[in-house]
Amino acid sequence: MFRLQENYNTTVLELLSECNSEDEREETLRKLGESMPEICNEIADDILDTVKKDAFSGRQEENRQIIRGFEGRLRDLWGKPLDMLELFIGLALEAGSAFNIENRDDASKANDYVFYALIRLHARACQVSSAILLLLKSGYADDAYARWRSLHEIAVVSSFISQHGQELAERYLLHEVIQQYKLACEHRNYQSRISEEPIPQEEFDILERRRKDLLDRFGNQFKEDYGWAAIELGVARTNFRAIEEQTGLDHLRPYYKMASDNVHANSHGTNHRLGSYLFKEKVLLAGPSSASLADPGHSTAISLSQTTTILLSTRVSVDAIVVMRILANLVDEIGDSFLRAHHQHRNAASKRSDSEA
Repeated sequence: MFRLQENYNTTVLELLSECNSEDEREETLRKLGESMPEICNEIADDILDTVKKDAFSGRQEENRQIIRGFEGRLRDLWGKPLDMLELFIGLALEAGSAFNIENRDDASKANDYVFYALIRLHARACQVSSAILLLLKSGYADDAYARWRSLHEIAVVSSFISQHGQELAERYLLHEVIQQYKLACEHRNYQSRISEEPIPQEEFDILERRRKDLLDRFGNQFKEDYGWAAIELGVARTNFRAIEEQTGLDHLRPYYKMASDNVHANSHGTNHRLGSYLFKEKVLLAGPSSASLADPGHSTAISLSQTTTILLSTRVSVDAIVVMRILANLVDEIGDSFLRAHHQHRNAASKRSDSEA
């Protein structure tokens, strides 16, 4: 990057050539070795100062202009489906907000755990969807798909809670204590290495007692990651796949697995990137790409529609039915629009490749 090693090697050879004996050469190398940390620190400070000056004197703005140009070209191709997805997210957010305002007082009086769980999951789904939209607008299909993975999990958990009712919803909400306890234990294990203050013993004892009370109430399986679902699943050790299968949303598992490759550091996810699929040669994609926005975009509409429909279905009204119908129609339109843009992008890339051959 800076060719510092090459300059260093040249300097060392020059210094060694001036030595008159083997002992003198060894002493020179020893002194160089001892002084290397200080030399590297000084060089790093000098280079960082130069980089900052360059960045704030215009280079950073040049990079921003390049990015804005890329995003403009991306919008020329993907603008319509992205606009439709943005509209969809806005409608889902508005529907959730109206549902919350209309029903939260009654839910509070009835201690409606299903409402508490689903309205929070829906709000999170809207936030994740908005993040996906920003990633797509900037050309990060792989990262958008990684966030869709979370959105699919939200849809699955929402469906499972809706199917099984109040007792399950209460366990789901109380399971936060189990996760807090696990985080507290991890913090204790590594607090010195991460230079953090220890959790006060009194707070930890309270958390530990709450955890014990919950295990006494719901059984030892409640301490597992998905322990709140163990009773309905009929197993001691629970996992997301079992919940997914019971909700009937497991047909999306192939897409979920592909999205998982963008979360984990496995070799398949490292070698196969959505953003580079049009390149004939192997490309190490280290930034945005205008390719492959269709799958994460359409998947986002599907999962957000599922989560919104699950929420609205808990209190059916004419308004809710109409909103659900609008969202269902939009999901299909968004999918068609993304697919058309995908084909246009692929055909344009193919023509460029043929002309360059």
